[in-house]
Amino acid sequence: MYRIGKSPYVGFSTWKRFSCLSCCSLSQHSGNYLVCGYILVKLLYIANAIGQLFLLNIFMGQKFYLYGFEVLQKWFHGQEIKALERFPRITMCRFILRTFGDNIQPYDVQCLLPINIYNEKIFLMIWFWLAFVSIMSIYGLIKWLHYFTFKSRKNFIHHFLKANQIDCYSENTTHLNTEILPTFVDRYCRQDGILLLRIVNANATKVLVGELVCALWNHWQKQRQIRIDSLPQHTNNHKGKLLEDHDNNQLGLIPLTIPISIINDDRYVTLPPQEIHKDTLVTGDYDITDRPGLPTHLEVKDTKGHILYNKEDAIKGKFAFTTEEFDIFDVCFETKLLHGQQQHHLSSQHTTKQVTIHIKHGVETKDYDALAKANKLKPLEIELNRLEDLSTSIVSDFAFMKEREEEMRNTNESTNTKVLYFSIFSMCCLMSLAIWQVLYLRRYFKAKKLID
Repeated sequence: MYRIGKSPYVGFSTWKRFSCLSCCSLSQHSGNYLVCGYILVKLLYIANAIGQLFLLNIFMGQKFYLYGFEVLQKWFHGQEIKALERFPRITMCRFILRTFGDNIQPYDVQCLLPINIYNEKIFLMIWFWLAFVSIMSIYGLIKWLHYFTFKSRKNFIHHFLKANQIDCYSENTTHLNTEILPTFVDRYCRQDGILLLRIVNANATKVLVGELVCALWNHWQKQRQIRIDSLPQHTNNHKGKLLEDHDNNQLGLIPLTIPISIINDDRYVTLPPQEIHKDTLVTGDYDITDRPGLPTHLEVKDTKGHILYNKEDAIKGKFAFTTEEFDIFDVCFETKLLHGQQQHHLSSQHTTKQVTIHIKHGVETKDYDALAKANKLKPLEIELNRLEDLSTSIVSDFAFMKEREEEMRNTNESTNTKVLYFSIFSMCCLMSLAIWQVLYLRRYFKAKKLID
C-alpha cells in the first residue's frame, strides 16, 4: 500500500458500478455465473408468491387479490368488519318437508354458516402471508442488486480489510494508486467471489469472512509487483501502474524493488502484510539508495503496535525477529526531508530512492551452506537436511490448518445448534399462538351463540 499525499478519488465510471446488470457473458469462468443463477432464483421466489396469490384469486373469485386491502381500508376508517360476500355467514336455505299423503311443503329459512367465520380468518392470514412473502422477496432482490453494484462490493471488501488493519489505500493517494482495491475487487474476486463471501458472512461469523478476505488479498498481492514512478516536477499528478504477475511464487520469499519519490515532505511505503505462524524466525535483507539529506526510516511492527525492528537512516542491512504468536506483520519505509529543506530545490533525480528487500521466514531462513561448512556435510546430506526441515514445516502447517479447521467447525456447529434451538423456539411460539387463537375464537363464538 502506498500513500503519496492527498488527491481526490475519482473512482470508476458509472457503467462499471452497475456492471452486474449488463453482463453479456454467462459461463463458469466469466465471474457472473453464480450471480445470474442467484438472481434467477430470487425472481422465481417472487413469481411463486405472486402466482399463488393470483391462483387463489382464480379459485375464490370476487377479486380476491384485493381482499386484504378491503379489510385494511375498513380497519383504518374505523368501520366494522362485517361478513363479506366472499364468506357469507347467513344465507337462505330451502327445506322440503313431506306431510301426510303426497303433500310437500317447502320452507325458506335463514341458515347460519359458522364455518365461514373460520374460513374468513384463515384466508385473510393466507392473503397477508403471501403479500408479506412477495414484498420481502422483492425487497431481497433489490437489496442483492444493490450488493452487486461496484461501489457496494468495494465497500464490503474495504470494510474487512480495514477491520484486519490492512491498508488497501488511504486518503493520501493518487488516483491511479486507488485503483489497487478496485482491481482486486473487479478483476480478482469478481461478482461470484463477492457473492460467496456475502453468503458466508450471512451464515457464519465475520471473523471467518475477514480471514478469507485477508487470505485472498495476500495471495493476490504476492502475485503482483507494484511500481510507482513520479512525473516531472512541474506537474502535480503522479502515475503508477500494475505490472504483470511475476513468476516468483516461492512461499515466504518476497523480493521487491520500489522507487520512492518525496511528495509533500514525506513518503511512506508499506509492504503487503505477512501472516506468520507462532515461534517462526523472520529475516530480511534490505538495500536502499543513499541520497544525501534524505534519510529513510525502517520500521517493522505487528498488529498490536509492537516495534520489532527500528532503524533510523537505514541504507543497507539485515533484521531478524522471532514471532511470539500468529499475527500479521508490517514493514514500513519512511523518507522525510530535513528541517528547512525545500522540495522544489531538489530535482527528481535527487528525490527518488530505490528500495530492494528480501524477506524470508521459517525454513528459508536457515543457511545450509554455512551448516555444510561447519559440519563438513556432503551435498546429499545437505539436501536430506533441507528435505527434513521442509517436511517438518509442512507437517507443522498441516497441524495448524487442522487446528484452524477444528475451530471453524466448532464455530459452525455452535451456530447451527443456536439456529436449531431458535427455530424450535419460534415454532413452539407460533403453535402456542395458533392454539390460543383457536381457543379464543371458539370461546368468543360461543359467547355470541354463533356455535354450540
